[in-house]
Amino acid sequence: MQRSLTRIRWHEPLQPGAEGRARAFADVASVAGDRDLLSEMVLRAGIPIVEGATTAREYAIGLLKLAAEVEHALMVQYLYAAVSVPDELSSDSIDYHRKILNIAIQEMGHLATLQNLLLLLGGRDGFYVQRDIIREASDKNPLPFVLEPISKTSLAKYVSAEKPARVPPQFAAKVNELVKLAKEDAGIEPHRVGAIYELLRWIFLSPEEAAKEINYATLAPLPKNPHISDKDVTDPMEIARFEALRTEWGVSSKPGVILAAAHNRAEALAVLDQIARQGEGLPDTEHSHFSQFMEIVIAFEAGIITVTPMAKSPTVGEHGGIGGAMILHPYTRLWGEVFSLQYSLLVLTIYHSLITARPSDESEGLRGALSSLAVRGMRTVITPLSVLLASLSMRADGTGGNAGPPFDLDPSILQSSNDQELTAHHLRMLKQLASSYGAIELSPDFGAQPDHANMLTNLRNFDERRRKLFVSPAPPVG
Repeated sequence: MQRSLTRIRWHEPLQPGAEGRARAFADVASVAGDRDLLSEMVLRAGIPIVEGATTAREYAIGLLKLAAEVEHALMVQYLYAAVSVPDELSSDSIDYHRKILNIAIQEMGHLATLQNLLLLLGGRDGFYVQRDIIREASDKNPLPFVLEPISKTSLAKYVSAEKPARVPPQFAAKVNELVKLAKEDAGIEPHRVGAIYELLRWIFLSPEEAAKEINYATLAPLPKNPHISDKDVTDPMEIARFEALRTEWGVSSKPGVILAAAHNRAEALAVLDQIARQGEGLPDTEHSHFSQFMEIVIAFEAGIITVTPMAKSPTVGEHGGIGGAMILHPYTRLWGEVFSLQYSLLVLTIYHSLITARPSDESEGLRGALSSLAVRGMRTVITPLSVLLASLSMRADGTGGNAGPPFDLDPSILQSSNDQELTAHHLRMLKQLASSYGAIELSPDFGAQPDHANMLTNLRNFDERRRKLFVSPAPPVG
């Protein structure tokens, strides 16, 4: 089944100053404190409109898909940033590589949790793990996809994306400086990500609860009945067959990772609040993404963090995003193609696992095998390949510095929920990988890199494990 494209446009109501603020809050008896700050944030950033949505359920699904793209993009951008920082203790005895990597892992948990919310409203067909479809088609992309090594500019973007509506006073001046830098470099509008989550939370409120807050329906063309009810949710039996669980995604022992299920409207509200507290909403906690990035900013400006020089948005093809830097060194390009195929297979494997029903007999089944493969691939394929790409040159003449993992992603592999079509994608990309491995071995640069032979051996073993999931063994002869 082909997925229809969700389109988002950003509606800008009257700005919340003087007359604009008075009109925006006219239908609310009393809005104060945290909710007041969040409402003002939405009014400044704009209200995301899901074009064509006529019901609260359709509207919420559209916003959840947009949020899923944002989380996927953040996860990859943070992974790339982590690669640029050596995996070692710095002079202040903090491993900043691990700190950034943990934030990326938490974004992965957000992405999985959003899949559970999409399941809640859309059933099996609701799952959505794309990265650049809705955002690139939006008139005001809430987060342009740019792969960057750690720098003050990249950190400014991350702080802008994650900052709460109420910035702690001790950070106010520095945050203002960083937000200005982010806007000048990439045109990021602070709080646009937070606006998505705040409107989602409001849609999941009951009409009675929402009446105590600002009425967004008077400020933007929302559905006639803009609030989710428990009549909108998927049957609990279907949720039980498809929901993502902490055990199957290897985060049971990771207390900082949110991967939560939702079976009704109230649980969905609680889940959205959890995600907000960890990074994208108002409440700022000691371990929020905002606080962690502020610690990294302070360490970077103090010269404590060592950064490996890497290219900005390296790419090997048409799916590398806008403004990517083409990898031109022939040998590096081969490895870049391998990385992008393995990353694409990782995303495909996650998606394929999600839409595969959990076996009724509690056996692992294809779902469990796929999720296990994805978890293993993150650790044993994506991580070492990222390090390898960060050590290779962008160009044959030595200019352009080192490359980095390209993270190119072909969106067409995620447009169907048909098992046979997804299986065909797995096998096609495995065939492409086998060809790329052979080309690497024939390269004159291969012999000078003894560790690369071990890498190819590991990759071939991993690929064979994947292939066995989809190809039945040949019957015995005789």
